[in-house]
Amino acid sequence: MFGSGAMMGNVVMTQALRNAGVAASGHGFRSSFKGWARQHDVDELLSEFALAHVEGSATVAAYARDDLLEKRRPIMQAWADCISG
Repeated sequence: MFGSGAMMGNVVMTQALRNAGVAASGHGFRSSFKGWARQHDVDELLSEFALAHVEGSATVAAYARDDLLEKRRPIMQAWADCISG
């Protein structure tokens, strides 16, 4: 199990998808989320945080300490509901 703040790598995600019988790569799965987020008017910053993308500027990233988890939670639940049918 992953500890608090730990991220899964692409290989781990791809293997988890394969074990679940889903014919997708980790990258493709993430790309699907991004497309879904745009179609559902998810705030761009929140969708980038959900994908664990970092701020482009090191200065901006240094001050962006909040992970916006509570704002991301309903988005991730909606995505989970979407992909689980």
